[in-house]
Amino acid sequence: RNTDVDINEARKDSGGGFLVERTQKGEWLKYAGLNLQYPGTYDIRFRVASKVLGGRFHLEIDGVNVTNSMRIPQTGNWQVFTTLGEKGVNISAGKHDVRLVIDSHDANTRTAGNFNWIDFVPINKPPVVSITSPGDDETFSAGDNCVIAASASDSDGAITKVEFYADGELLGTDFTRVFDATFRVVDRVYPSR
Repeated sequence: RNTDVDINEARKDSGGGFLVERTQKGEWLKYAGLNLQYPGTYDIRFRVASKVLGGRFHLEIDGVNVTNSMRIPQTGNWQVFTTLGEKGVNISAGKHDVRLVIDSHDANTRTAGNFNWIDFVPINKPPVVSITSPGDDETFSAGDNCVIAASASDSDGAITKVEFYADGELLGTDFTRVFDATFRVVDRVYPSR
């Protein structure tokens, strides 16, 4: 449309701030400069409000639609917010242009609803760790030294240390790329992997 963006104070939402209101079909809001240091999977959350059943919207990253079409629910007031989200969106590292695109609006109020914020929440994938030695059939006697070795990798981060435990007891910690720890076997049974 040929008018300014409608910005108002988010008086009733936790955290306050400002909201974009009276959004209409065909409008979009561009956020330049989303800069991610690492590629990853993100949950994208939207804080929205609408006095009536609102319109639909989607989010684009670098011109590609990355969310399903979402409908703003009737929250009872233009200042009563709820959070909608899209889970598991893969985003590459680097700078990105993000566009919030309004797909439809309510015919009577001619608005899709109000937006307070958009949040990108990284989803941390757990690291993969496997014991490489000792083998399953190796035995040790009390007083023997046992070297435990492990391989570890993290697809969305870095491994900085590996801690080795048996029955809740810390046996050793290693900060090197070849993770191993030596401990003295005592007269007790240690569980298998």
